[in-house]
Amino acid sequence: MKIGMSIPFDFFTEEPQSGAALILKNHFGTYQDFLPQLSGAGVNSIELRSLGYRTDKETVENISRKLWKLGFCISIHSAVPENERMDAYSFLSFLENTLPHMGSFQEDLILVIHSYRGSDFSYEYLLNKSVKAIQIIAEYIEQKKLPLKIALELNRGKREYDPSTSYEGLLELKAMIGHSGSVGFCWDFGHAYSNHLNGIIPIGAPAEFISAVIQTHIHGVSKDDKTHCLLSENNLPLGQFISQLNRAKYDRTFNLEINPGEIPPGANAIVSIKNSITCLMKNL
Repeated sequence: MKIGMSIPFDFFTEEPQSGAALILKNHFGTYQDFLPQLSGAGVNSIELRSLGYRTDKETVENISRKLWKLGFCISIHSAVPENERMDAYSFLSFLENTLPHMGSFQEDLILVIHSYRGSDFSYEYLLNKSVKAIQIIAEYIEQKKLPLKIALELNRGKREYDPSTSYEGLLELKAMIGHSGSVGFCWDFGHAYSNHLNGIIPIGAPAEFISAVIQTHIHGVSKDDKTHCLLSENNLPLGQFISQLNRAKYDRTFNLEINPGEIPPGANAIVSIKNSITCLMKNL
């Protein structure tokens, strides 16, 4: 079991560009300053956020090596290209330099992706488009025997069509994709709770879904339904979700996914983050 933290990948570069990475830099300084504090609090895995399929391969390798040398495992949160007919090599080439060196540091790498969603096409169109795109990636992973697994994320329900906002939708998507050895689920607790509060799904997930969970995203949900908040005992039924995973003998990462912008102005940022980590660990 690992404790993880989602962090924008460019925070680990010389010149962070994204808003979230700049907030982290403002609060914590460089990654060399921040990571020892995370490690000391029990975090041993980093999910690299917003790492797109066009990201420079050398950048990905450099970041991965930095994190491995510091004792962290990694996972990746990416996105499927808009064109579902893309070449799987083009999608996975940002990992080309990294994967051959990974075996010394971890067994496999989880690649979290979302299904297609939107308001301009039908549910069936988006479902079938998602199936085709993910099949291409999964087939390539299996053909090349890459140490990768795809985790389809439970999305937050919005005013658009989306095959991934319910457990049943994700199970249908996975069944249509096939490739059960390389495709599982990312159970986003915050999305699940928001969807439950909005009447989309029950608080309990089907056993078939739970048994295929290979990654988690964990964050609080505010009273006005904001997600990716700092975690507390009052803004997520954490124990209920974790107990379902424990019954299925889940032994992978419990990964916090907190928006740095949700750290209150004037708050002690590292204390705020450590409080979320402590809240998570108390429920494990």
